[in-house]
Amino acid sequence: MLNIPKSQPLPKLITSLNRYERKKNIGLAIRSFRAFINYEGVDPDQYLLVIAGGYDNAVTENVEHYEELLQLAEGLTNIRFLRSISNEERLTLLRYTDVQLYTPENEHFGIVPVEAMYMGCIVLACNSGGPTESIVNGRTGFLLDADDVSQWGKKL
Repeated sequence: MLNIPKSQPLPKLITSLNRYERKKNIGLAIRSFRAFINYEGVDPDQYLLVIAGGYDNAVTENVEHYEELLQLAEGLTNIRFLRSISNEERLTLLRYTDVQLYTPENEHFGIVPVEAMYMGCIVLACNSGGPTESIVNGRTGFLLDADDVSQWGKKL
């Protein structure tokens, strides 16, 4: 689980909650975070990206995609991967999250953005599918082009 330090200022927490599947576009979260922390004036030590979600060692795609994401995150010291978190861990993570990145394109309704908004998180989501029904762009979150990593990085 994510160790939340008690005695020092917490970093701003950016999360991505999805199953470890390619269709969830988790790489967009990592690429966006990398773009963000490379902006002038951004102190990378003040931010932490947590990739969390469903994972099953028996599912080949989960194992392969996790390895792909580790490679994509190479060189980033402020990223953590959590696999198969419990509901209690998920709730704790959302409680501390400042920004939730919801990266699947053309996803059905999708409960993650709604849960994140309920917990007071800012939500950045792809401008397609369910998030277009649950997020009021610029008011309850932000709807962004899935192909524009720089837009995601700037919005972060």
